[in-house]
Amino acid sequence: MNLSPDALRVFFARLLLVVGVFGVIWLLRNLLTWLMSKPLQGIMQRVGVTDDESHALIGSIVLIPVRYLLLAIGIDLSARILELPHPLIDFALNLSSTLVIVALAVLLFRIISAIVISPKRFLLFTGATIDDALLPFIRTGFMVLVIAVMLVIVLQVWDYDITGLVAGLGLGGLAFSLAAQDLLSNLFGFAAVVSDRPFVVGDYIK
Repeated sequence: MNLSPDALRVFFARLLLVVGVFGVIWLLRNLLTWLMSKPLQGIMQRVGVTDDESHALIGSIVLIPVRYLLLAIGIDLSARILELPHPLIDFALNLSSTLVIVALAVLLFRIISAIVISPKRFLLFTGATIDDALLPFIRTGFMVLVIAVMLVIVLQVWDYDITGLVAGLGLGGLAFSLAAQDLLSNLFGFAAVVSDRPFVVGDYIK
């Protein structure tokens, strides 16, 4: 399709504006990193992380989420500036929303990994005492929950009907629980023994 000179000028002007938007977003990455780091500093202090360790830990936590958020903002603004056709702009907006959801999930994922790393940090953050042996199970459980919620929200963003998926997962979970009764009973028994601590190292058990 041939474009008139005026249309070409408008197109290139919008294209330059998109390049400028990505340039401004790239320049503001440090500001966004700082804004996301401020709430985390209080959390790290609460769980007993030293200032030197906190700086490096917070940097590793927010690095990837900030990149995803900046990319989502760039895609969203670019689609609106270029005034893409209806199917393309819907795809771009859904993609930017997906990147925001993934960024939040990764942020929660990394915060959980930083907090549920030792009984001391878990105690300082939640006020609950827990044994070392239960930490991997709790950490894995939280992470699986975050991933499951993220997938459900992403599917809703892309207009997928999740009713059948949830029903299928429910039936699959029921079948798994029936097939793995011994395994699940052993896991719950392990959790009960570790949490109640009816005996410690050095005791004689009859």
